[in-house]
Parts: sequence; C-alpha cells; structure tokens
Amino acid sequence: YWIRQNDSIIFASEIKALLDEEIYPNRQVNNDSVYNFLFQAASDLDERTFFVGIESVLAATVVKISHAGEITTRRYWSIQNNRAESVDESKVSTIAEELRELLRNSVELRLRADVPVNVALSGGMDSSSVTAMAATIRGKEMLDTYSVRFEEEEWNEYKFANLVAERYKVKNFVIDPKHNWTWEYLPSFVKAMEEPFHAPDLVPDHIVRHKLSERGIRVNLSGIGGDELFAGYEYHRRFHILDLKKSGKSLSALKTMAFASDTTPIKGLSRFAKYKVNSIFNRFQPTPETETNWQKKSVTGNGTFKLRQLPDSCPERLRSDIEWSLLPYWLRAGDKSSMAVPIEVRYPFLDHRLIEFAMRLPVSLLIRNGWTKWILREAMKEMLPQEIVWRKKKMGFPFPIVEWLSNSFPALQKMMNEMDNPFLAKDVWANNLAELIKADPWFVWRSLTVEMWHRYYLRGLEPLPNLEFQTREVTV
Repeated sequence: YWIRQNDSIIFASEIKALLDEEIYPNRQVNNDSVYNFLFQAASDLDERTFFVGIESVLAATVVKISHAGEITTRRYWSIQNNRAESVDESKVSTIAEELRELLRNSVELRLRADVPVNVALSGGMDSSSVTAMAATIRGKEMLDTYSVRFEEEEWNEYKFANLVAERYKVKNFVIDPKHNWTWEYLPSFVKAMEEPFHAPDLVPDHIVRHKLSERGIRVNLSGIGGDELFAGYEYHRRFHILDLKKSGKSLSALKTMAFASDTTPIKGLSRFAKYKVNSIFNRFQPTPETETNWQKKSVTGNGTFKLRQLPDSCPERLRSDIEWSLLPYWLRAGDKSSMAVPIEVRYPFLDHRLIEFAMRLPVSLLIRNGWTKWILREAMKEMLPQEIVWRKKKMGFPFPIVEWLSNSFPALQKMMNEMDNPFLAKDVWANNLAELIKADPWFVWRSLTVEMWHRYYLRGLEPLPNLEFQTREVTV
C-alpha cells in the first residue's frame, strides 16, 4: 500500500500504518469501493482501496520511483488471451494427464518447508485434490490436514473430507465451530482486515489457523484457485449456457442445463427456461426482485459512485475472476487473515504454469455434460473417491449464514439501532432486519462488515458496541 503526499511517497505492507494522523489526517471513504462491495460483492477491482488516496500495488506489477519523483509501473506477468475454441477429443486423456502432473509438481514445490505443514481439507474437489497429491508425495510420512464440521447437516461436508482422510491415512484435525463464538473474534478480525470482507467463513478459517499455530503448524496448503481456473462456480455454467444460446447452439445449451451437475434433468430444464426468459431482457445475472428492492432501500446515496461492469461471457468472466474480479480479493483477504496469526498459506492451483495451462483450455473441457470443472474431475478420478469426483452439490468450507444471522438477531438489531453510517439507511435496517435477512442474507453480512469497518476506521469506535449474548467455547 502506498500514498503520495506532497513531495513524499510513503508505503507499507498494511493500510493501518498509513493511517497515522501525520500521514493521513483526514480519512475519506472511496465511494466506488463501498458501493461495488455492497451491490456486487466485488472489491480489489483496481489499485484503489476503501480509503481515498491510499492505493495498492497491483498483482504482478512493479512500481518504479525515480530520484526526480517520477512514477512508472511495469506489468511483469499477465494472462495470455489464447483460449482454444475446441479440442481434439483424441487428446483429452493426454490433457488430463498433463494437468495431473502440473498439479503434482506444484504441490510438491509447496510442501517444501523446514517447519510443519498442514493441508486444508474441506471435502470438495479442490482441497481433496491437493490433499491426495500431498499425501501421495509424502508416502509413508503422515500428512497433517484439517477439516471444519458444522452442526447443520445441509452445511456439513465432513463426511466427504473423512472419505479422503481415511483413504490416504492422514492425520486430520477436525474443528466443530459454534455460532456465538464468531462474535468474539470479529473485533480483532475487523481490525486485521482493514477493509470490509465478503464472507463470514473467513472468521472460522482464521480461528482454525490459530488452532493450527498452537499445534506448531507454520505452513498451510489451500485449494483456493481451482474454481476460478476450471469454471467451478454456478455462474460460469450459466454464462456458458447463454454463450451457447447466443451462438445458435440452443440444443447444446439445453443439454448442459438439463444435465447440470447440481440438479436433476427436470429441475435443470426448469432453470433453463427461467434463464432463457432472463436472457431476452439481458439479465445475465438475475437477482430476485425482493433482493433488489431491499438493497436499494437499505443503502443510501452518499455522493456519486460508479459500479464496474462484470463480464457476461464465460471465457471473459474466467479471465476477470483471476485478474481483477475475484482472486485479488481472496488472496489479499486470506493473506491478512493468515498473517495475523501468523501462518503462511500456499496455493498450489495458482502456480503460474497451472494458470497458463488452464487459460489455454476450451470451455468445452471445463464444462461438459453439465459438469463444472470437468477436466479436473477427469484428471483426478483415479486418485479420489467417486463420491467426491462426481458429487453434485458444491460447498467448499461453507458457512450457515442464515442460521448465524438469525441466532444473532438481538445483537444485530442493537448494532443497527446505534448505526451512524452514511452508506446505510438506519431506519430501514432498524425496522426491517428480519425481512432483509430473509431476502438476501449475504447482503446483510456485507452491510454488517461495512458498518463494523466504518465504526472502527472512520468513526473511531470499537468495531462492535457492547453486546450481551451467551458465548460458547470452540470444540476441537
């Protein structure tokens, strides 16, 4: 992070170092950053932070400052725009083998350490792939992993993580988080993050890393990046279906939706019909009207702002996810969370060779027969339990957001009643909190983090007011 001030340039690895009154006496909020975050769940879209005048150095970029004070930037690596349109089917098995070998080598490099190493194991495709590779490389040397086990069955992936743990005989550290203790860690976490953050699952993840650190773990391998490289999100498949339809391949679009990996053919056809109607009106990212209305009502217009347009084709969205719309945020947030422990997190899927390899693949290898991440599943199908490879429902270290917000209702209401935030409409939040949670719980979370951030970094208060609720210890 850096700030230009008169004839000085001041830089630091954390924003809070630049918030000293002698350096940055008048704190101002970047409206674009706040509204992009609230309305689009997007941040770290460019060099601007949530603070006017404080910028970050973009990924893969060098900033050069001359003796005369002239500033130039140079991008030393970027993704090539060379994605193939189609594939020779006779080469698919070779491509899968190349992917498997690239991942194996990437994991092997990131296992190098003179301190204990642990692997995150959620039970999803990405973390299971990293775990399988790491355990295979380690051989007889037992691998340390960790998993999170929620009380709510619909959010609990532990049974899948356990399949991998048992197959590879890893030493799996399991944590059972409870609802209320998240509040205990929020104040320190808000301070460490320095900007609003998208999802509450960062908090239990942060707590788990504290527990890992207490056990002597200093390096952790994560599966982050697999979804962005190999089209693992539902919107990737949605954009692909609309791309097929726009190119005149309606039958292929129908087949992709009907056999979508997370649904049944009947439900898939129903979903296809809905998105076909939406596409007529160019609603490529449809939002239920109730969500849209509540967002508009509960957010105030604090000056002018501009929302950055997100790409609406699958290839372009995959590219933007890596370059600016998704991964820069996740990596920045993950780094601040882990280094506050401290523990080093490494990302095998984000080896530059894997990124370049994935960006050359045609979308038909990423999304096939309704399955997202098809080529990764094909590459790993011999190394993982079939229940994971061909699993329909995706989670990935999930968080029971509705349950948590509902159980925290009194505390949330107290916060909103005391709110003095120029970006959030106090009356709407104070009188309609239950309706907002029902309509769009993730928007409620983003608004909550904007309020906590604004309390601490702009109004000079603690992130949370004095809240009274019963806390429970973390069960390990």
